[in-house]
Amino acid sequence: MHYDKLILCMDDSKDALINIELYLQDLGYSVISVNNFQSVLQEFNEQKNAIDVICLDYMLPDGSNGIDLLRQIRKNDDDVPVILFG
Repeated sequence: MHYDKLILCMDDSKDALINIELYLQDLGYSVISVNNFQSVLQEFNEQKNAIDVICLDYMLPDGSNGIDLLRQIRKNDDDVPVILFG
């Protein structure tokens, strides 16, 4: 099974990110995995038209959170679906 959907996924935990990426790929999705706030914004800005869904870790080690990141994303695109997880 293969879906022509691209998911941008961010988690600061390397192990969690690997597990999420493998699970989504097993379901047939293409995945961009990043582990920090700035990388999400960079990938999103570079591939905004290709990304179908963004999955964000809610709690980040630098004191920011997924809501902060969601606000930044919404400044550039208010249509892309975003899933927050913790």
